[in-house]
Amino acid sequence: MCPKTIKHDHLNQYVKEVLKDKPVRNNINPTKKSTYTILQLSDPHVDLEYKEVISLKLNNQTNYDKGTDAFCSSSYCCREESGAAPNKSHAAGHWGTIAQCDIPYVKITLCVLLQCV
Repeated sequence: MCPKTIKHDHLNQYVKEVLKDKPVRNNINPTKKSTYTILQLSDPHVDLEYKEVISLKLNNQTNYDKGTDAFCSSSYCCREESGAAPNKSHAAGHWGTIAQCDIPYVKITLCVLLQCV
């Protein structure tokens, strides 16, 4: 069992010992050189087969559009083979979906993001 109090008698001495070889930091004076803003995107998962809406036939006559299923049982969702979403909350979104979907590419999320850089 741990003691209720901890003695820190030697803590200051220990800290001094550890930091004794630390180099002195000089104040950095800003220069008038140009600066750059850098955006690093690491490992963006882009789905070239992302499909927000699929067209379905009802009674072999009427075409209507419905969102693809973002919560399908497959490894990849938000695709035509995912089928139609059972309800609106499961449908693939225009800008992407927080589900088992990677982000859409064609004229949507990644393209728009890169135009803002």
